[in-house]
Parts: sequence; C-alpha cells; structure tokens
Amino acid sequence: MKISLSENEKEVINLTSNMISHFGLSEAASRIWATLVLIGKPLSQSDLKELTNYSLSVISTNLSLLGKNRIYKKKRKEG
Repeated sequence: MKISLSENEKEVINLTSNMISHFGLSEAASRIWATLVLIGKPLSQSDLKELTNYSLSVISTNLSLLGKNRIYKKKRKEG
C-alpha cells in the first residue's frame, strides 16, 4: 500500500513522538506509535518502514515492545 504523509502530518508525528519519548519509550517506538495513531488504520510493517524510514528489524522489535507494554495491539491480515 502506498501511503505518504504531508509535511504537517510529519510535523505532528515528530512533535508527538518527542513528547511520548519523555515518558520512557525509545524514539523509534514513539515514532512508530505516533504514525499508527495518526494514520488511524492497520499498517503492515512494510508500510511503517516506508513511512518512518526505519528498518524492518527496528520496526519489528519496537512493535513487540509496544505490544508487551499494551500500547499497541497486533492485527492479523484476514484471508
């Protein structure tokens, strides 16, 4: 899925992730969480890679961290 962010959306993600990182989450986890919240629909790890410029391993690790802390809930693809 090709998703792009406007400059305003990128700024909201930056501000939100900076704020959230003060509560103990890593920059990557904060940015991934902020991206998921802003987009407002399930995204694949590939989508998150495209939107955040993080590697798939960084995304996978941080989604696991967010899941363990009950900040994020994984959804499986149907079909």
